[in-house]
Amino acid sequence: MGLALGACHHDVSNSDSALGGDGAGADLAFDGAKGDLSLDAGRDLAIDALVDVSADLPLTPFLTSTFRNGNEAPCPVGTVVIGGGVNCTGYLLETRPLSTISRSWRGACSNGATPKVAAYCLGGPGIGKVNVRQQPETRSEATATCLAGELAVGGGCDCGLKSMSKSLRSAADAWRCTCQSGPITAWVVCIDNATTLAFTPADEPGKTTTKCTTGRVVGGGCDGYGSLTSSGATSDPKQWQCARNTTNNRVQAMCSSLPWL
Repeated sequence: MGLALGACHHDVSNSDSALGGDGAGADLAFDGAKGDLSLDAGRDLAIDALVDVSADLPLTPFLTSTFRNGNEAPCPVGTVVIGGGVNCTGYLLETRPLSTISRSWRGACSNGATPKVAAYCLGGPGIGKVNVRQQPETRSEATATCLAGELAVGGGCDCGLKSMSKSLRSAADAWRCTCQSGPITAWVVCIDNATTLAFTPADEPGKTTTKCTTGRVVGGGCDGYGSLTSSGATSDPKQWQCARNTTNNRVQAMCSSLPWL
């Protein structure tokens, strides 16, 4: 098949998506070598209404993205989510993988405002294993950490009904969240084959936007004072933006130079 390189994405704004079960307490591995999913939590999962492009998947690793006005943006069948972003008109309450099965990105805003959610998805052979891990805390800060040998390529936070001030990659293997108060949950997306992903994060202190020097964004992070309203993409596929009601101290872009479908 022909692989399109550029700003193409799958727009599923008019589709419904549901992933049965929250997956709490479960770690799931997507094995790119086998192209399948394995869940070690003994739970039944229902996956429906995802975009099916499996018949057209290329024979090399690739990236794709979906954007949706609503609480969830699903990845196409045959791919796994590695990052995402959420833009709100109110305060940002939630930006994270939908669950540990790592097939959708979820967002929520204050006052019932409709979020614009982006999901960045990885597919193709030889991508290694992608694991989603979570760390709940009763206090206002939490850090989710990858296992030894894994690299953090994305992550997010669930602040419940409280506003979010921090969601960012705090170390090569960790994602940190800070909310107005607890309880909260930090989420991290980990990969054991960073070379295949061609991953090159950008980190810009003291600004609200940053750009990838190579490749395109597959997620991002924000740190500062006050409440975030957005941690998400812009019209420029290389740029990530943090928007908040006071001062932003740092913006991160998770970047990959893999081809895009």
